[in-house]
Amino acid sequence: VTKLEALEPQYGFGKVLREALPEDGILVTDVTQMATFMQNWCPIYHPRKLITPGYQATLGYGYPTALGAKVALPDKKVVCICGDGGFMFNVQELSSAVAHGIDVVCVVFADNAYGNVKRFQKEGYGGRHIGVDLHNPDFAKMAETFGMAGLRTGWLVSQDEDFLKKVISFKDYLSIFS
Repeated sequence: VTKLEALEPQYGFGKVLREALPEDGILVTDVTQMATFMQNWCPIYHPRKLITPGYQATLGYGYPTALGAKVALPDKKVVCICGDGGFMFNVQELSSAVAHGIDVVCVVFADNAYGNVKRFQKEGYGGRHIGVDLHNPDFAKMAETFGMAGLRTGWLVSQDEDFLKKVISFKDYLSIFS
């Protein structure tokens, strides 16, 4: 655990998320650094409660998959973790969630970049990068325009266990954008 604790802010958020998510809750991940951390570290207590694209680089997989998981298992809490790049691949599914009453909490980690690709380019090409910077909308406001709650938080708030438990227990359409 000591080495994991050095991986901040991922460790802090991951620890709080695991403590807030019910043991039988479903965690769906897209392709992002936070999701990779969760796939490798997060304890999963029941079969088929971690749904992930693995390492196939299928950006955009997370949110629509989370909606499908919730439709299949409506009595389970479903939380999705996305990066801003992957989330934008299927942002229109916010409309589907509202139209069909699909209650999924989606946490979007917005760093205004295809973060993994940018890191690879930085490390492999002397700090140079191309085609990896994003110009995002205000995700919380965008969620609200679809008719769902949208919260914009910072890392410190998203590592607050009481706050996250309250958010995860929310019984309406909700997206958190960090």
